[in-house]
Amino acid sequence: MLGKTLREHVGGRWAISLLFYLINFPINLITLGSNMTVGVDGNLPKWLAIGVLGYAGFGVVLLLANFTLFRNRRIHSVPIAWVIALGVVAGGTRGLLVGSLADSWQVSGGATELILVRTATGAVLGGVFIPIAALIISVISTYLKNRTELVRHLAQLRISRMRASGESQALRETLFSDAATQISNAASARAVSHQVWPKQKQAPRQRVPWFMVIRTAVLRNPYPGLIVAILWSISALGSLIPAVGVANGIAQIIFSAIAIWLIYQGASRVSFANEFASLLWFVFVMAFTVMVTGPIASIIFDDRPMESGLALILANSVWLPTLTIFVSIFRGALASTEAIMQELKNRIRSEEVSTLAAEEERMATQREVAEAIHGMASRIHTSQASTGLDQVLNFDDLMAPSTDLGTPTEIIDSALASWSSLMNFTLDISLGDCDSQCAVMIKKVIQEGLANAYRHGKADQCSITIHVDSDWAKIEITDNGRGIANGHTPGLGSAILDSVCGNQWSLRPAVLGGCTIKAKVKVP
Repeated sequence: MLGKTLREHVGGRWAISLLFYLINFPINLITLGSNMTVGVDGNLPKWLAIGVLGYAGFGVVLLLANFTLFRNRRIHSVPIAWVIALGVVAGGTRGLLVGSLADSWQVSGGATELILVRTATGAVLGGVFIPIAALIISVISTYLKNRTELVRHLAQLRISRMRASGESQALRETLFSDAATQISNAASARAVSHQVWPKQKQAPRQRVPWFMVIRTAVLRNPYPGLIVAILWSISALGSLIPAVGVANGIAQIIFSAIAIWLIYQGASRVSFANEFASLLWFVFVMAFTVMVTGPIASIIFDDRPMESGLALILANSVWLPTLTIFVSIFRGALASTEAIMQELKNRIRSEEVSTLAAEEERMATQREVAEAIHGMASRIHTSQASTGLDQVLNFDDLMAPSTDLGTPTEIIDSALASWSSLMNFTLDISLGDCDSQCAVMIKKVIQEGLANAYRHGKADQCSITIHVDSDWAKIEITDNGRGIANGHTPGLGSAILDSVCGNQWSLRPAVLGGCTIKAKVKVP
């Protein structure tokens, strides 16, 4: 499913999920109230304490697993059997705590057999819902990732069209033309390069398609009557039997399970072309089913005072729709991934793609222009240092053909050429699998490293090591300059290195004085 095996979905990152734990907490508190066999008056604090302590025990088991057997699940998914076993232990622990505390605090009946029923019910529910929750959250998370990648792919196609139509080149020329009028020397070039470099913005957060996935899954698999009836019956064992007795509890469970199955069977035969009408029908079916399995079933089988049965009715009104939606999404995850992904594609608006493409191309062009001006500032600086004369930078200089063409060796040599009259180099270069694209990235790192060494460190000697393997190009530049100045703050050079290397670079004092830049560039 979606490029992952069932084990990777269930036994991967989401096998233990804080999200599921938090979502499930209020449901547990509400459903726990149906266990009380005596009136609500005076027992609410005890009920809440039992709920919190029982769920805390559930959480402790998950936490211990997170730091032991499941600690590497993000790298290597664990077997599905482990996830089921974890659910059994966690759910059983919660059931045992709830049963024991309810007995000792006299909130609910607590004979040994009833405590065992609660423990067994909790174990079964944990063994079922922990892996189901892991699958559902993993699938929805994968939908979101796929949506983001799909939008990016469509944006790249739009950017290609912008470049082919000349939009990008027009933007580039406008930026260069505006910059050229402001530049007369190295200082002004550096200032303009800082102005042109795009300000870092937080990437727009893609809309999380939770509602879309839930809506689509529910509309395509809305009434899984048999599965819901079975799971509801298992969950009801731990609530109804202690609350209303074995005979009445089993009778109410059988009545409600048959009612769920019959109602869902009938509801599934009704279809609407309009989605809104289908959702209204779903809400009506849920309300009717809750009415039958809640108030009507309680009137027939529950002989407790009305106030004692209200907790059970309230719990059922929350748990039954939740369980139905949960199972519907689960079935959708297994059976309707392609349909949901198609829905995902249909709901990506062209405006969103166009906006993202325009923004990314604008920022990319600004970075390109700023890097060009920043590099030209270094050329002016080195020219002045070599000849004692200022070199004036004009529009033609800025629009000169790029030196980022040729073989990888030629591209890297072009980064050294402008500094060769000012510094001596010791080179250790092994280009391995480096291609021209990778060489351009390496060139940018070298340019910033040498500019930093000469302008700020007044270095006259640099050692440059470049080693490229199948995954990474590793660059190390060490100079004999004055080292890192006190109060040093990152500038445009750091921003350029960030854009090339991400967080895979560092600037440190060298052992024998000066600075060392270490950087890694991902090989395309």
